[in-house]
Amino acid sequence: MRIVYIIGNGFDLSLGLKTKYSDFYNYLNQKKEECSSQLKELLKEVKSDCELWSKMEIAFGLYTKNLKTVQELKDLYGELNVYFNEYLLKEEARFKPNWKMRYKCVSDILQPDKYLNDSERQTFRAFVGDDDLRYRKTVISLNYTRTFEQLINVKSPVVQAAFNIRAFGKPKIIHVHGELNQDIVLGVNDIEQIANEEFRNDQLAKEILIKEQSNQCMGYTRHSDCERLIKKANLIVLHGTSLGETDQRWWNLIGQQLTKRKFFCIFYFFRIEHDIKLKQFIAEEKRKEKESIMKKLGFNDPATYPDDLDQRLYIIPNAKLFV
Repeated sequence: MRIVYIIGNGFDLSLGLKTKYSDFYNYLNQKKEECSSQLKELLKEVKSDCELWSKMEIAFGLYTKNLKTVQELKDLYGELNVYFNEYLLKEEARFKPNWKMRYKCVSDILQPDKYLNDSERQTFRAFVGDDDLRYRKTVISLNYTRTFEQLINVKSPVVQAAFNIRAFGKPKIIHVHGELNQDIVLGVNDIEQIANEEFRNDQLAKEILIKEQSNQCMGYTRHSDCERLIKKANLIVLHGTSLGETDQRWWNLIGQQLTKRKFFCIFYFFRIEHDIKLKQFIAEEKRKEKESIMKKLGFNDPATYPDDLDQRLYIIPNAKLFV
């Protein structure tokens, strides 16, 4: 069975890192006197209450209407990129995993269905049959940090023992948006998210702003590699991601696979932020989340849902996956 984990910023937040956009905004505000006038103007437009990175990226695409030339865009993007890299490197350096964290992460990778309830696990096991869940795993990280790599560092005896590397193999990890101290990609999903219409027709502006084209112009195959992996996957595990608009291509692709292929299912891990006093109330929260997810995957009308959706979409609240 081919399993693809897609992890977002919620993963780093669960490790205690301050990686919300609002955290970065506060960091930039402290360095305000060093910033260019253009970056100061951007900070006025994109306030600190914009906690999700996807919302910030959408706001950046909208801000392009205030830029007159592609050179201004280059300068602003370059400056933002430098500060962004600098801040996240400091946050990443704070993460010091211990053996318990490593063992937990590896254990969860080998047993992706452990957080299903009894009924869900029975349904899922009937669906997958005799397929072994321990093999063929890939992690697509939407993050720039290498925290996941630190958790599954094969030099650790704990990881080697838990994984049985020779039998199951180490999961491959792809940072589709790049990594710190390398060529990171911070941008939008498509030209519709670029407010400056002149930039929509400018090759360099699109290479700066549109994530897929940014990867392509640097010679990376990260987008095509991830697309191929999703198309071959039997199980997609979504953790720590809000399914934001600036990564819409991935959510559309997953939605298409849900329609096209019968042996394809999804685990979606999410947090219920408010208190749930009785367990019976969780089902309602899961129904709400299911409707929200399906819209993001491209299903606006419940009448278009696959008939066997309950066997192939599992909504998992408040599980401490990996940590």
